[in-house]
Amino acid sequence: MDGKKYDLWSDGYGAAVHLLNDKDEYPVAGYATVLSEVYNMVRESDAKKILDVGFGTGIVTKKLYGDGYELYGVDSSEQMVEAGKEFMPKAKLVMADYSLGLPLHLIQEKYDMIISVYAFHHLDHYEQEHLIEDMLRQLSPGGQIIIGGLAFETIADMKELRKQTKDNWLYKGMYMLYDELDKVFSNVTWTKISKCAGIVTITKE
Repeated sequence: MDGKKYDLWSDGYGAAVHLLNDKDEYPVAGYATVLSEVYNMVRESDAKKILDVGFGTGIVTKKLYGDGYELYGVDSSEQMVEAGKEFMPKAKLVMADYSLGLPLHLIQEKYDMIISVYAFHHLDHYEQEHLIEDMLRQLSPGGQIIIGGLAFETIADMKELRKQTKDNWLYKGMYMLYDELDKVFSNVTWTKISKCAGIVTITKE
């Protein structure tokens, strides 16, 4: 790789979201940077077949689809899935409660890379681990899971920010914790993006 950075926000794409980078406030601090970094990690890899878990409004997914990747996705919102199919007619998108794991339609495939952006904070820690186990089973050897969003390196970091934010704290007890995942899975790395956001990467041997 030549270290080139790809611009998720080119041609005004998601410009309103990009403006969130100007806010260093919980819970939006680092939001646009996380999206950009996940997008760049996909673009800088050799991956061709991508699964997006909890794709939501599809900011990253739509951009990757436009770049020509073979896209699969799951979201628990019927509205988001229907909107995604309208913008990405050739993508394989399904509606399912991914807190229960990957749905049947998606476990029939193998993926070069599986991404999830700002979706894991809707799951408790047991559900997060169970879903990652499902992801690893569907990942090709050498492939990566990239999970970005509301996350902390340690529970102490999370508690400290919770003390600072007090009544504004959201999603109690459901943030992704790198040090907990590192105890369960191998080949886990952590990238801190902001005081309340980061990226966990898990590589399959």
